[in-house]
Amino acid sequence: TARAQDLFAFFIVTALAFLGQLAIASIMLGGRDGPYDVADSLRRAARLVPRALLIVVVLGLAVLPLFLVIAIILAFVVGPEGLKGTPDAMRAASVAMPPIAVIFVYFAARFFVVIPTLVTEGTSVLDTIRRSWRLTGDAQRTLIGFVLSALVVIIFLTAVINIVAGAIF
Repeated sequence: TARAQDLFAFFIVTALAFLGQLAIASIMLGGRDGPYDVADSLRRAARLVPRALLIVVVLGLAVLPLFLVIAIILAFVVGPEGLKGTPDAMRAASVAMPPIAVIFVYFAARFFVVIPTLVTEGTSVLDTIRRSWRLTGDAQRTLIGFVLSALVVIIFLTAVINIVAGAIF
């Protein structure tokens, strides 16, 4: 089916993106014996892709309960009628977005160094997650500020691009 093909294509593209990201991190960070060349980095990255994908799954499952709690509270607040795209639903969604954004920014900052940690230390999935959490502990305010700044810039640029594209097309 088309849906299965789309899902498969998404998985392949995600794996290739991780391969590239891990290879670049490997080239930049090197190893205990010095920098890796491109071929070594690609081989190393290929071995790390399954762990990187598993890290994303584990982190997603860890954050999922928080998002479910927010969704359940939101559903109770707006009720069945509010979920039909009415103005009440839009207001409720605007109320739910700040807590979701806070959760996203906090966890994005705390797991900011997952990939470099995986590349340099080659630890297990859970050890990599724990190590990233510890490494970002002292710098979490700075990292949260960086992630928030990046989001503001992305939102602003997206708005500008939409306005320009709307005027052109």
